[in-house]
Amino acid sequence: SPEKLEANVMPNPSNTFFNLSVRSSNNYPVRIRITNIFGQVVERHEKIASNAILQLGHNWQAVLILLR
Repeated sequence: SPEKLEANVMPNPSNTFFNLSVRSSNNYPVRIRITNIFGQVVERHEKIASNAILQLGHNWQAVLILLR
């Protein structure tokens, strides 16, 4: 069966921090790179558990963020 990766942001939109929920159909660690609309990396996380919840955005300036 094909591998599946799902990411959800709650709440969306948010004026402060938000929770990023990552779920995968396998147990491989996940790499998360968050960039702004200019392509600059805002935050990076390596070797995240395949079924994890991260709290992000506490120290970010108000800007549109893209999750890859």
